[in-house]
Amino acid sequence: MISKKILLLVGISIVVLISILLISSSELNDAQDTSPEVVAPPLQDEPISIIDKLKFTDKSVLVVAPLLTANAYAEPGFYTYFRGECDESCISVQIDGKVPFRYTSSNNALVYFINLGIPLIDDYTASLNPEIFSQYKKIIMLHNEYVTIEFYEAIINHPNVYFMYPNALYAEIDLTDGVMTLIKGKGYPKDDPPPTVNAFDWEFENTHPDEYDLECIDFKWKKIGNGYQLNCYPEVVIFEKTEIMDFIFEDR
Repeated sequence: MISKKILLLVGISIVVLISILLISSSELNDAQDTSPEVVAPPLQDEPISIIDKLKFTDKSVLVVAPLLTANAYAEPGFYTYFRGECDESCISVQIDGKVPFRYTSSNNALVYFINLGIPLIDDYTASLNPEIFSQYKKIIMLHNEYVTIEFYEAIINHPNVYFMYPNALYAEIDLTDGVMTLIKGKGYPKDDPPPTVNAFDWEFENTHPDEYDLECIDFKWKKIGNGYQLNCYPEVVIFEKTEIMDFIFEDR
């Protein structure tokens, strides 16, 4: 049974996510984000066609929104430090529950899943309650790049995870009293590990080169130890290549 505390946290996280996405879906990139500009379409009055294929219960599928990664990319923050424009004070960030989701934090995927009515939890809430994953048959990971060791272990030990974005589970952070601090990864500390090496030494690391394939022309879902990995970064094409999503919702 899930405790009332966990249910309350999940409820709060979903409400916060929906309010954020409705505000931010049309402003994915700011001056600090050089990624391709993608504007998600508004929520549709009619269900997306794939909804007819969904036969999940309220405890079968859970999408994990990358709130921690959204905070890491906010300015000033981790990337201000990486560019050498700030000292180590910038790698400790107060978690902002209203930070906009953008290209780097899977905004389009979140709009898509909200449109389908699929349950969401943000990775901050899940990090505080990692046992919640055991209540769901299928976990859908997005661009959850910055995670705690507790979150990482809960995900790699779940038997059925769909890693929809490369570069997930890449850098380790600590969470204390609502503050997120970079512990290891992206070349910190002192290039140990180097920027191109996964902080957790995850055996299924797929950042290079998969993160840089934005068109997903020859996309594949690769079977890994505890689920499946997509071999491209689908944020730009998610609304046109619905076959990417079809795979997720097949029974397996």
